[in-house]
Amino acid sequence: MLKTSSGKIRRAATAERFRSGRLGQEGAPVWRQALRLAAKAGVQRMRHRLIWLGERLYAGYAWGIFGLGGVLLCLLALPLPRLGWRWAVAHHLARLAAGLAGIRLARQGLQHLPRRAPCVLVANHASYLDALALTAALPRGFRYLAKAELRQRLLPRLVLTRLGVLFVERFDPRQANRDSQRVMAALEGGDSLAFFPEGTFHAQAGLGDFHMGAFVIAAHAGVPVVPVALTGTRAVLRGREWLPRPGRVRVCLGEALRPTGDDWREAVRLRDAAHAFIRNRDESGAPQRPGPSTKKPPGAGRQEQGTGTAGRKRRVITPAAGRRRSHGSRRCWPRYRPG
Repeated sequence: MLKTSSGKIRRAATAERFRSGRLGQEGAPVWRQALRLAAKAGVQRMRHRLIWLGERLYAGYAWGIFGLGGVLLCLLALPLPRLGWRWAVAHHLARLAAGLAGIRLARQGLQHLPRRAPCVLVANHASYLDALALTAALPRGFRYLAKAELRQRLLPRLVLTRLGVLFVERFDPRQANRDSQRVMAALEGGDSLAFFPEGTFHAQAGLGDFHMGAFVIAAHAGVPVVPVALTGTRAVLRGREWLPRPGRVRVCLGEALRPTGDDWREAVRLRDAAHAFIRNRDESGAPQRPGPSTKKPPGAGRQEQGTGTAGRKRRVITPAAGRRRSHGSRRCWPRYRPG
């Protein structure tokens, strides 16, 4: 009868030995059991070491591919005189780099993308590889919007400026206003813009709320908004890590959302429709972060206050006995029901 060190019967282990016909047999010597456990632990430790080494080797190879692609971009694309030519070279280099790095790219809904007319493209932001995936997937050129901090260094400013990137100030209101006017002028001049309306990405998975800038600009300019759902980039390069992994990235374009007005309400409608499209195609399985707010900024208009019963405060009766909630000056007690 098998027992634990405290004298309790090991019923499951005893039944297993009984069914296998080894109940009366003596166990292996202690030294052999210890040797077997040490061998299994050594195998597991070696396996983890090999996995760790394989991840580092692949990361070095992938970043070498990306670095070589950046050098070729500077040598082949930046000297070209036209932005369309520079974008075409960047598009082919991005597809080549993704293929060599083991990133399988799948594209859906390219027929929804306007061929020549300007538009505003909005995509979810989950990884540092989002811009690479969009550049490799989209057949036509877009001008990305990037934070103004990236132009503080010479090399990133030179490369991004030659690729048509528009820098936007996030902290200085006056400079942000001038940058917004420059973005609107680029859109009215026939350029298409690409936004990441979340502004940044977080370590946890899930879709965040959208800022209103892209949708206000699209409503004022009267150009369609094309929502794009990116899935798989977080699995290839998670959060703020620097160890890429091979995987599949899917770029799904939705139907163009055409504005029917130029006011704040129309911008909110465009924002909500784009957010719903991307949220419904999120394959991360994680709960969504707090959704977009519909609160108007100062000066966007005053909400009309109705009269009569619409403006009264609702009375709330909680189901738990002895609990009360007060709204204003009234106190609401739970209603007693006998039986």
